[in-house]
Amino acid sequence: MLAVRRSDYVQQVTPLPFIGLPREEIERLHGVIEVLASGATDGDLLPLTAYAAIHYNYAWLTGLGGPRTLGKRVSLHAAGEPPLFLDDELLSQARRELEASGLPDAPCDWRCAGLIHHEAQLALVFIVRLRQRWTEPNLRVANNTELQFGRARFDAFGQLLIDNLPAL
Repeated sequence: MLAVRRSDYVQQVTPLPFIGLPREEIERLHGVIEVLASGATDGDLLPLTAYAAIHYNYAWLTGLGGPRTLGKRVSLHAAGEPPLFLDDELLSQARRELEASGLPDAPCDWRCAGLIHHEAQLALVFIVRLRQRWTEPNLRVANNTELQFGRARFDAFGQLLIDNLPAL
């Protein structure tokens, strides 16, 4: 699995559970933290995951990762030499693993929008903006207001994103 040292992340980036990533922030943080390939679970290591939230026409698709989820989360596994933090190789790997996990095979635009540090993990948060409707029987559609009023029904990652909708 890919991981970063918790102490490095907190010192170099933020102790906050969520940080938005405009393009300038991605450039500033590029390579600032060492990404490690680790097979062991160490208390100082934060395993890297990727999290995708799907957006279409002013609404969010919910339930992709289960009934109480706003998005889908996958682990990032080591495949050779670890990439640099937030470089194109790491972002591409995260996108490939998310696509392979069952995200829509429809025209869409991907953007790395933030980082979530929660549950002893560090998630790269992607917003996937669909260019056409994608229907899946188990998914619901909710606008920002519905998400905010229904916040308590979502898992911790979903709640963090709902709290930070303006940054997305």
